[in-house]
Amino acid sequence: MPEVSLKITIAGRTYPITVQTNERENVLKAASVLSEEIIRFEKEYDVRDKQDLLAMAALKIATLLVELKDKHNNTEPTLFNQLEDLHHLINRELPI
Repeated sequence: MPEVSLKITIAGRTYPITVQTNERENVLKAASVLSEEIIRFEKEYDVRDKQDLLAMAALKIATLLVELKDKHNNTEPTLFNQLEDLHHLINRELPI
């Protein structure tokens, strides 16, 4: 897969990064989300130290990621069980 070079600015610092072409949009969106969180924390808590703001934003985003993973992991077995029940029902009604 071809790669693309990007320059991402977060908390006033620019970071050169190389990503797969198909990851480009997600990386840009992620950088934007992180930057927006930093700005929000800066305004909401009147914090000026960029390291503190980065840590706060990273913790919030990581917490959301953990919540999404937990939700996904809890949904997956239920969905699998429902599909398995449906499979048994179809086999009972339409034996092959």
